[in-house]
Amino acid sequence: YVLGLAYYKLGDMKSAVSAFEQATRLAPEDDDGFYALGLTLRQQKQYERAATALGRAAELNDQLPAVYITLGRIHDGTGQHNLALQEFQHALKLEPRSADALLGLAGVYESMGRVPDAEAVYKRAAALRPDYWGGYYELGVFYYRQGRYLDAANAFRRVLEITPDNAQAHSN
Repeated sequence: YVLGLAYYKLGDMKSAVSAFEQATRLAPEDDDGFYALGLTLRQQKQYERAATALGRAAELNDQLPAVYITLGRIHDGTGQHNLALQEFQHALKLEPRSADALLGLAGVYESMGRVPDAEAVYKRAAALRPDYWGGYYELGVFYYRQGRYLDAANAFRRVLEITPDNAQAHSN
């Protein structure tokens, strides 16, 4: 498992997958190993294998919001929006103040064409952690996609208040 983390940090995803697979064989009851394997496989866009590993992590420990958030991202990215919605809602039951789960939920609403719901949840995620630039950045990107350029600019200005050297926000 530790070797897999080292490879992951170095960006060597192929070696990380091999190390995490070995870790899950050696410790088949370790939810962390399956979560790490699923996360790494998602990075490589091996969504079916990632979902299987994450499903095993959830079987071993159903109290890990990060597992459900990652599953939600996979399902949303593969067009399974209703399933993604369930995963993000489950993560929020486990951790009601999870900005990551809220941002994922907002993205699903947007994918489903539920624009008012998406906006409300993006705003809620940003307000939840007012010192975290990521929520405002995602809100700005949402507004940009909706053609609401003044609102987008205001959100990006908030990002710059929090992180003045943020190149992405300056660019946007």
